[in-house]
Amino acid sequence: MHNVDIEAPRWIAGYEALADSLMDGFDMCIYEYTNDMSCRELLHQYSDHPNVREYEMRIAIADRKLKAILKPTNRCIHGDYPESHFWFWTYPPNSPELENDLREMGAI
Repeated sequence: MHNVDIEAPRWIAGYEALADSLMDGFDMCIYEYTNDMSCRELLHQYSDHPNVREYEMRIAIADRKLKAILKPTNRCIHGDYPESHFWFWTYPPNSPELENDLREMGAI
């Protein structure tokens, strides 16, 4: 179980940094990408927690940044999440290794 009181600030900082870094693409594999995106999934899982709710605006800003650049996949790239979990249904352009992995798994 996560200690959301302690970890929420780290999750949001990690997500914001990831959103900024993806503007230039991603230079690692699918496993690293989905691991990095797990901070967004945690923010979603604990979205009703007061320590995560206080970051709603920052999460929305990072989401908008990503939605503006991410390209869609034709299936979920991690687990079996619905399309509302856009972070597992998209990928950043200029990401050759990640794109190769996505092609191999039939996601693009």
